[in-house]
Amino acid sequence: MARISLIKLVWALLFAVLAAGPAWAQSGSYRHEITIYDDTKGTSLSGPAGVGCDGDRIVVADTLNSRLVLYTSKNDMMSVTQEIKLARQVRPTTVQIGAGGDLLVYDSRAKEVLRFNAAGNRFGKVEPENVPGNSRVIPKSFRTDGSGAIYLLDVFGRRVVVLERTGAYRKQVAFPREFGFFSDLAVDDRGRIFLLDSVRSQVFVAAPKADVFTSLTKGMKEVMSYPTHIEVDSRGLIYVVDEETSTIGVLRGDGSFKKSLFNRGRKEGLLYYPSQICVGDGSRIVIADRDNNRVQVFVEKE
Repeated sequence: MARISLIKLVWALLFAVLAAGPAWAQSGSYRHEITIYDDTKGTSLSGPAGVGCDGDRIVVADTLNSRLVLYTSKNDMMSVTQEIKLARQVRPTTVQIGAGGDLLVYDSRAKEVLRFNAAGNRFGKVEPENVPGNSRVIPKSFRTDGSGAIYLLDVFGRRVVVLERTGAYRKQVAFPREFGFFSDLAVDDRGRIFLLDSVRSQVFVAAPKADVFTSLTKGMKEVMSYPTHIEVDSRGLIYVVDEETSTIGVLRGDGSFKKSLFNRGRKEGLLYYPSQICVGDGSRIVIADRDNNRVQVFVEKE
């Protein structure tokens, strides 16, 4: 009987370790603030893959429901301010709040970036104009900056295409010679562009005036498995979402690894195949906790 009990104890400890996620993951520097499960009218979020934020505003790409839901946060409470229903065939994923409160949304099915004004009215899509070389740009992801410029990750063209807010061509930055697969990009306040290589678990960077990307980090397989999304905060910290381990790696501006946040699980405060994140001013992280069908908000502890 003692032997059987010992075996049970070993298995219990093993499962506890596995449930806790990678040994390096931690969430102690952030506290869970609130979890968004629905639109407060009874319709639950379904596979939300995108989230954007600006001050107290949060927009959720409710992917499998083909809609956008806008929330306002105040005193640890969330209230729905608007619902934007999309055509059934639209699959909204990456979303950002742009200059002037406009919404830009990536439709992963049509591979297009849709435009909505601050009132939620759609007024077309991003249409690149006068792009040299391969004129057709098929974005895999996108970002926008404070000036309204739009950055398109063009995997087939092996480049990032930068457009004015109107869609007029500004410049392009070529991929490096060797890479695995680029899944996402980010832009910081200095105008640097970051590329995330999911296969190599590696980050590349291009300075504002550069015409090609260079390596910022070496492969980071020892701390992340398959990263899919990247974001940069106002302090220059780089956040990399590792979908496979359901953790978020934090890098310093020079590419050195700082720490890994959160763990995999179903309870609040844990993540399960997270997707896009929004960092805001750096003290608050909003996470599209996709396979948990929810969005979670965390605040940095003082």
